[in-house]
Amino acid sequence: MSYISGVIHFTLNSTTLMHTKETATLNSAEQVGIDLVPFQDLIDSFEPLKEAHEQRGEYVAAIREKAGLQGTNTVPSATGKDSARELMARSADVLSQRAVPYALVLGNLELKQKLSLSYADVRYGEADEDVLAVRALVKTVRALPAEVRTKYWLTKDLIEAPETAAAAFEKADVDKTAAHGSTRLATLELPALFTGLRGQLDVMKRLTASLATQPDKRWKSLATAFADANKRRKVLPKQQRDTSKPRVIKRFIVRLADGQPALLLRKKYGSAYTLTVENRSGHDLRLWVAQADGAPTTPQTCPTGQVTVLTRGEMGPETATYLMGQFVGGGGEAGVVVRKVGE
Repeated sequence: MSYISGVIHFTLNSTTLMHTKETATLNSAEQVGIDLVPFQDLIDSFEPLKEAHEQRGEYVAAIREKAGLQGTNTVPSATGKDSARELMARSADVLSQRAVPYALVLGNLELKQKLSLSYADVRYGEADEDVLAVRALVKTVRALPAEVRTKYWLTKDLIEAPETAAAAFEKADVDKTAAHGSTRLATLELPALFTGLRGQLDVMKRLTASLATQPDKRWKSLATAFADANKRRKVLPKQQRDTSKPRVIKRFIVRLADGQPALLLRKKYGSAYTLTVENRSGHDLRLWVAQADGAPTTPQTCPTGQVTVLTRGEMGPETATYLMGQFVGGGGEAGVVVRKVGE
């Protein structure tokens, strides 16, 4: 499976009785669930669309259960709280990227810190803290002078998007659609479930298109979001996929309060892996892969304020499994992305 735009994209073998066409339908239906989170209030206001959207979610859950997908996905669920968190992270990152340049122009480091909130901060941190951080960002942006918000295109929709997603994240019941679907779908086989799913997607397609001309421009945005999410994305068999491109394996945040070495991750990564490090702190970050005692092997430096790409081979012996980190001279924060190059 691959992880794209916050939704799980499955490629299944023949034992699940699903073909690539069906897999593409499932992927699109799950992407719809992700991309329509910011429009939930509009969906709720029009009963036919609300019913079709809920039915879509039930069919997705029933198909995943029938195909034996529960427990096999190693990335978060594409429904419920996780979809809202994905939207919250993406929209907060966009808002932050738009607002931070104003603080840079002023040379106001304190304001820059308040306006800085990345996708990784929200997506992979502590959930409760991240909601507070998103709302603090929104509050800070709203407090900017009106002429600044206008100049930097900090629009009402841009500001409200993270707040709406945060509310959806808190409200979402992760078990509502991800656990078992509805009782009436439990007895249906996969072909019938996919027929029903395609039917609900067609209903949603027609309804969203018909509502795009409503005076409220958000209906047009909803229709566009649905159309884009509902595109059938080609799913290639494993042997046909391009495995030469780096594939994201893990993202995490390094937060250390002092200059002491600390264990960041225990995992055996071979020579095919790279680490991309965004050092956001005021201190250089040293990284190395150590044996059990944690002692430095071949520490690599990630300079302050820079993005550094390290190969696994540069960081320590192949047999070492302890990723260690240390900010030189104090504490700090950095984002790390682990990628695999090839298979």
